[in-house]
Amino acid sequence: MLQGAETLIDSGMIKVKVDTTSDTTYLEIKSPKNNHILTIEEDHTVPLDIVFSKLIDIAQSVHSFQLMQDTVLVPFLVNWETPLVARLKPKMNWEPNARYTLQVHRDSLAPVFGRTLQDSVGKYLFKTSEYQGFGQLIGQTTESVRERVVAEVESMEKEPQIFRTVVNSEGTFDMNRLPEGNYFLSFFKDSDGDNRYSFGNLSPYRPSEWFYLYPDTVKIRANWDLELNQINMEK
Repeated sequence: MLQGAETLIDSGMIKVKVDTTSDTTYLEIKSPKNNHILTIEEDHTVPLDIVFSKLIDIAQSVHSFQLMQDTVLVPFLVNWETPLVARLKPKMNWEPNARYTLQVHRDSLAPVFGRTLQDSVGKYLFKTSEYQGFGQLIGQTTESVRERVVAEVESMEKEPQIFRTVVNSEGTFDMNRLPEGNYFLSFFKDSDGDNRYSFGNLSPYRPSEWFYLYPDTVKIRANWDLELNQINMEK
């Protein structure tokens, strides 16, 4: 290696150790699991994501799936989002409160490394929910807002959903298409502009962002607008 007219390294050697151990584990379906409940919507076909434990050779993996409702074959489309995730949508929307069976055929799947599925046909039972209802939240604070403040709602579920919007300078905000249910409502000053609450740092020191937790449960009902006025964030 040369630097100007000087030779820094005349010769050298690099050692590379390659793992020659073969992957002998079987391919697995991480999702959906048996008895999975797919939350569906009436005006939008929600996809079923099929998540694998290993990378799949997409070009070599065709006609790998079958979808059945009871004993009837359901026409569907598949789009591979990544080599780990196949996204399946029925050509007609899901039936609410219905039971489906996803079949995955071993011989039609080609993992990049390791073995394919252990069973010749993997069967995964799942059901659909009622059609998901949506509502709207409209809010007004008692004071105008001079800094960037974000309103955040978090659903009171085992796997919570979080939705955020910026409060405008007049202190108003709205959130459309919130799934029906109960929520926590909070506000924080988004000092760093990343749209997420920051807990701060010790080194270099940066304080946590100011926040306010609304004291009552926010209950969103399908096809209803909930208006919250006179939200006093100074309490």
